[in-house]
Order: sequence, then C-alpha cells, then structure tokens
Amino acid sequence: MAIGTAQSLGAFNYSGQIFDKTNIDTPLVSMLPRRNTSSVEFVVNSAYASENASRLSISETASLTAPEPTYVTRVQETNVVQIFQYTTAVSYQKQANTGTLAGVNIAGQANNVPNEFDFQMAQKTKKARKDLEFTLIQSTYKKAATDKEANSTRGLIEAIKTTTKGLGNKELDYDNISEVLRKMSKAGADMNGLVIMCSAIGKAQITNNFSKLPGFYLPQSRTVGGINIDQIVTPAGTIGVMQYDNFLPEGIALIVNLGVLSIVEMPIPNKGNFFWEPLAKVGAGDKGMLYGTAGLDYGPEWYHAKITGIATTVTPLTPVTPATTVTPSTAASETLTIQK
Repeated sequence: MAIGTAQSLGAFNYSGQIFDKTNIDTPLVSMLPRRNTSSVEFVVNSAYASENASRLSISETASLTAPEPTYVTRVQETNVVQIFQYTTAVSYQKQANTGTLAGVNIAGQANNVPNEFDFQMAQKTKKARKDLEFTLIQSTYKKAATDKEANSTRGLIEAIKTTTKGLGNKELDYDNISEVLRKMSKAGADMNGLVIMCSAIGKAQITNNFSKLPGFYLPQSRTVGGINIDQIVTPAGTIGVMQYDNFLPEGIALIVNLGVLSIVEMPIPNKGNFFWEPLAKVGAGDKGMLYGTAGLDYGPEWYHAKITGIATTVTPLTPVTPATTVTPSTAASETLTIQK
C-alpha cells in the first residue's frame, strides 16, 4: 500500500493475469444478517434471572401473614456502531496513461487494469470488508464521550464472559468441547445452531480426536450464507465446525450461536451505508470516499463460549497396524488337510 494519489510513476501498469496476494475471506460479513439503528448506541440484550427453586417450609400459622414481597430485576447491555472511512485518488495523467506497461512488455499485451480509479475503489471496498470482519471478532469497546473521540464496537472475543475455558496448551478434543457445551447449557444458552470457529490447526485437532471415538461419523455438512460448515456429533447434539484462520488470535476458538448474531448499521439518509461519493476537486485528478458505520449485535453473550490456550500443533494419528495376511502356500496347505 502506498499513501497519496495514484500517479503514473507510482502505480505501474502491467500485463498478464492479476492476483490478490492477501486472504480476502470474510465469512461473518458474508453470512450475518443486517439490521438498522438510528442511534450510535444500540441494545444487544435485556435480561433477567428468574428466581431459583427452593425448599419451602411454611406452617399454617405462618401462612396467616403474607411473606415479604420480592421482585426480579432486569439489566440491559448495549454496543455501539463505529465509522469506517476510506479515500482513493487517481491523477488524470494516470487514468489516461493506460498504454504504458512496466515489467515484461510483449507486443499485443494489454494493461490488466484498464480503469485505475475503479480498481482502487474496489480495493478500498475489499479493505472495508476485512476491517469489518476483524472488528466483529477483535474490536474492544469504547463509547465516545466527545466528538473528538472514536466509538469502537465490542467484538466477540471481548463480549464473551460467562462461558470460558483455558486448555493450558492442550488440543481441542471431545472431552473439553463437551465440558464447554455443558457449561453453556447450565448458563441458559440456546444449544441450537452452534458453530465452533477455529483455526485450521484447531479443526485438524477436532477431526483427529473425534475420529478415535467408537462409532464416529461426520454428518453431512451444511451451508450458511454461502459458507460451508462441517458438523460433529456431541452430547449437546450436532454442532458445526468452521475453519476460521483470518482474524482469530492463535490459540483461541469461539463457539457461537449464529442465530443471535447480526451486523448493525446506521445508514445515512438518502445515501445508505457503505457508499461511494466523489470528493471536491483540488487539481487534475479524481478523488472519492467510501463511508459506512457498523457494529456487532451479539445477543445474549452467554449464548456463546470462548476457549483459550489451545495447542498450536496437531498430534498425528497413530498408524493402523495392518492385519496379518495368510500366504498362498499356507492357505493351500490348510485347504488340503480336509479329512475325507
């Protein structure tokens, strides 16, 4: 990445097929639904704890007097949207100079970016998607107290507090995943639609460890928002496993309930959200801005879980020892010993 306006001798033209060297996968941005807000701060959950069961011992005499009244209190948790803003600028000379090629220049080859401004805008759109994906996972909460301070939405890693488990450099396996699921259930989580988000190493650990179980099988995978999700069978039922390498820190996995997650947007009147618009000209070039606001609605945070301290290596599966085979000569001799 370079800073400033794209010019002829700064952003060279090349021929041949063009590739993006970065990982552009943004599964949460692709699969999560959107909802709008008209306020920077929005509600993610309003909750209460109903009264627990207790052993009653009330005598007839005591029943003549009503007990002291009690009531159930409620709490509310909120999050905020934050600003995403990007600018690109391309000189007129650069936009016109499409026939000058750098690198290997063979007759008949064409510039692989015929419109520099469109190309640069597309790259900013990609970056916005990546930044939003990163934000949904790793952002830490801050509500601005003044206009000079920046709002920052609370991402999943920070949001999940009730159900957490540290593995102490152990692998993801049937026992520790089952323990986390039991904790989630005890905390009141909805156990339907759960997905484990983990790295490729974590997914390999799960596959290897679960494959050692008697009667192990992999149910058919499912697709959510165009993203393929494998499934495993646990004491809590069938849950998904999604390889997620981009923005999870090493050694962390999340178990999330996709049904309560959504991206919250605060659209600009008559413009929408994440829109491009031209900026004022100050010279011989075009300048444009991409602008949007978004935050994460994670619902009840106890519907999710966080696992830390996961080993960063995978124990290889123990090779299966081949069964002893009977040689043809032995088989023949055994066949010939049949008594008449």
